[in-house]
Amino acid sequence: MFLYVSLGTVVGLKINPKVGGFEPKWVTELKIATLVIPSFEIVPNKFADLNAVPRPSKKEQRVIKFIKDFGASLGLQTIEDEVGNVIIKKPATSGMENRKAIVMQSHLDMVHQKNSDTVFDFDTQGIQMYVDGDWVRANGTTLGADNGLGVATIMAVLDSDTIAHPAIEALFTIDEETGMTGAIGLKGGLLWGPRKDTEVWIPAKP
Repeated sequence: MFLYVSLGTVVGLKINPKVGGFEPKWVTELKIATLVIPSFEIVPNKFADLNAVPRPSKKEQRVIKFIKDFGASLGLQTIEDEVGNVIIKKPATSGMENRKAIVMQSHLDMVHQKNSDTVFDFDTQGIQMYVDGDWVRANGTTLGADNGLGVATIMAVLDSDTIAHPAIEALFTIDEETGMTGAIGLKGGLLWGPRKDTEVWIPAKP
């Protein structure tokens, strides 16, 4: 399984029925790269749920509550740290208890930009997505797939009862787009598994 890795600004998501998910198309300077995410049918729905919640950088209160409520709805241990990061812990499935725990990480905030002629309030409105042929687009604004697809994929894993896995620690950081304050403010001792943020290394507790 591939987890979402931030490569650039998402301009659209192509629906790829062969893998049951999205094929994001990225623009990074002058080079276009694609990354196919083999996912579950639930991922697009989780992404839509997430995108209904306003989540501009430094104003993540609503999406923090959204992801905390999601963890609580699954009956999983859910923690908000002192800076606003959210950690959801899922026990290992039967037979996987002795495997090393893993950490899955994505950030909750998104780049909030709109076209000059678009009337839109990122503080109060969710992203208005629509299907354009094989593509999912946003109406006059950024789509929020960075890092919304990562969040949605992790949500799908947490929600699944068919995937065998070791203990999972899902880390949802804040304010990646404008300062990395969530990752920087994460205190040692909250996580036990080996992990890597898409931008910085976070040392594992020995």
